[in-house]
Amino acid sequence: WNIRSEYMAKFVMGAVASQPPGNSLAVWAHNNHVGDKSADDVRGSGLINMGQLIRERLGRDKVFILGSASYQGEVLAARGWQKTGEVQPVSPAREHSIEGLLFQSQWHNPLLYWDSARSQQRWDFDILHRGIGAEFDSTGSDVDTWSVTNIAKRYDAMVFWKVTGPLRQ
Repeated sequence: WNIRSEYMAKFVMGAVASQPPGNSLAVWAHNNHVGDKSADDVRGSGLINMGQLIRERLGRDKVFILGSASYQGEVLAARGWQKTGEVQPVSPAREHSIEGLLFQSQWHNPLLYWDSARSQQRWDFDILHRGIGAEFDSTGSDVDTWSVTNIAKRYDAMVFWKVTGPLRQ
């Protein structure tokens, strides 16, 4: 995991260095790669990720991390490494997760954005958060897809979908 994270961060830093002054760069990656790993339940384990490394190297004020979450729907994922991706159902989120909280609250704005210290404080607590990656088996236990995270420290903003759909091949 760490070797891959270092490689991704090195690639992004190279892309940043090649940009003219004043330009910005957008990088799309899975929540587990882009969300700051120091803000979830593996902090202190030695695991790192791209988002954390880039924040450390460029400074938090120079990196904007947008996370995503969904209550339920479908995803395109493989049931294991070296297997073909397939559309799989995503069960409704756990009740006491960020996804469950937003769904139950009838949150209408799909964007959570902590644009001030006050708004960041509102979301500065630990809560369950689902992370489905390229490898996912909807028929098995979902225990590996959940982690305890501090949303306000992991991301600068988050998009929430009540229902998600798979990427189309």
